[in-house]
Amino acid sequence: MDEIKIAIQRLGSRSLFVKVSGDVNLVTAYSLDEPMRQLVRRGHHHLVVDFENVKFMDSSGVGVLIGLHRLLKELNGEMSVVCSDPNIMKLLEITNFSKLVNVYGQREKAIERERALSF
Repeated sequence: MDEIKIAIQRLGSRSLFVKVSGDVNLVTAYSLDEPMRQLVRRGHHHLVVDFENVKFMDSSGVGVLIGLHRLLKELNGEMSVVCSDPNIMKLLEITNFSKLVNVYGQREKAIERERALSF
């Protein structure tokens, strides 16, 4: 699959839930990076990025996430990631990305945390 699909919904008063579908690789990374940066430019500085429908990610995807994390950090924002795929989780761990942001194995846990922080 050479196409990234992104669905966005508000999550509480401060966060957006961003559901990503498709493979994240060298060919598709820009299709993820640019829409995410647009959200930040529009003032959305608290994101939960859901990779439950992503079955493959390479280092290009991690690069997008690290860049987004840095941008959000500069703006006093933050990002959480939802991912249960063992291969993608391993990639996030060996690149130490999972030490930079909260990574959840279940969507419900990430949503619960963000809703608690919104009030």
